[in-house]
Amino acid sequence: MDFIKFNHHIVATKLNVYGGSEKKRTVILDDGFQYLLKFPDPIREHNRNVSYVNNALSEYIGCRAFKHTGFSVQEVILGEYVDENNKLKIACACKDFCQNGGVLHEIDKVELASLEKKEKLSFDSVYDTLKSIDGIDAASVFQEYCDRFIIDCLIGNPDRHNGNWGLLEKNNKLQLAPVYDCGSSLSPLLSDGELLQNNTIRNEAINAKSVFEGTNHNTLTYRECLNTDNLFVQQSIKRIVPLINLDVIKHTINRIPYISNERKLFYNELIKQRYDDILLSVLEKQLGIQKSTEYKKWNADTISFVYKTYIAPFASENKLDKKTNNTNDILPNYDYTINNQHVFLMKNNYCVGILYLDKSNLNVCKSIQSLRSINIPVDTKITDFIEKKRIAKLFPNTTLANGDRNCEDEPIDKTNKTVYD
Repeated sequence: MDFIKFNHHIVATKLNVYGGSEKKRTVILDDGFQYLLKFPDPIREHNRNVSYVNNALSEYIGCRAFKHTGFSVQEVILGEYVDENNKLKIACACKDFCQNGGVLHEIDKVELASLEKKEKLSFDSVYDTLKSIDGIDAASVFQEYCDRFIIDCLIGNPDRHNGNWGLLEKNNKLQLAPVYDCGSSLSPLLSDGELLQNNTIRNEAINAKSVFEGTNHNTLTYRECLNTDNLFVQQSIKRIVPLINLDVIKHTINRIPYISNERKLFYNELIKQRYDDILLSVLEKQLGIQKSTEYKKWNADTISFVYKTYIAPFASENKLDKKTNNTNDILPNYDYTINNQHVFLMKNNYCVGILYLDKSNLNVCKSIQSLRSINIPVDTKITDFIEKKRIAKLFPNTTLANGDRNCEDEPIDKTNKTVYD
């Protein structure tokens, strides 16, 4: 029940009990559960050439991105609603996760109970707040907060202030509440006409603002926040980034019937660029993976050998439903998961290296860096291959002691040019 006509499913409308800036209603649907029905937000910026912002779409896609990555998140339904003026609106229904006896304690309300002066919002201030709360494992809750921060970066959520997340109290126990309130993500104020203008996607992707403040009380971008030596954040990057499946998120976006093809393209490109240029880039930095021109000392045969030996076997497994597996052929004692044309090498659920499934020389060399870092004898095999080719060139049509023939079954690239760029 992802896309519905809400008027056909609402059995009761109640007094609204929810906060926030959006126009909303509290309703009971015919499944018997209570929902917060979010409508398009009234424009809060002057001189905007849009009739309404797209926060209902952002809520739906943002929550689905969290769910696809394995997080506990509010259930959402997207659909059409005809109001009392007979105007059709796109709305998002958010299932109330407190209706079975739970109580939500938003973090900003918890902070009000403290007599200490609050600092500007940062990773440290969030952790300090959690440490002041009795009845929770502050380190465990903060680690999941950092995990969620990765997906907030992916969707560009600038509004995860302490009123938009909290603790759920149920049966006298406290735990981190499911993710809710993603309506400010994915640049909802942009009109369709602005989406594909020059540099719009690039600027929105790279300059996505977080809710954190810098030393001069300036708002920090997600890129700035994630380039940190905070160990909790670094662990989240190594654990969560490999779990993000852009194909699944793209499928979610493309099947929405209420938006233009231009907006679908914008959402997909925005998320992909943010993944590539922020999340993957930060992960590579943590793993010590750098751009390298090492391939220039090898010919095309050597590059092809490395790709076929260590990378190509994974290419056939690059499927939408790929699960974490283990292989003793290429990666003894390591798990791996394949997402977004990358093989993430995993140890104890943390990424320790990356293989790149495309055949570019630069990415083959980046793959070699990861293999070296986990002590795979790639250099020995490269040396053996080069020596074999050298002998084959000197003594064609002879047989080695191991029975192999020294015939040049693959042509030597005498120009030393690469073939994968």
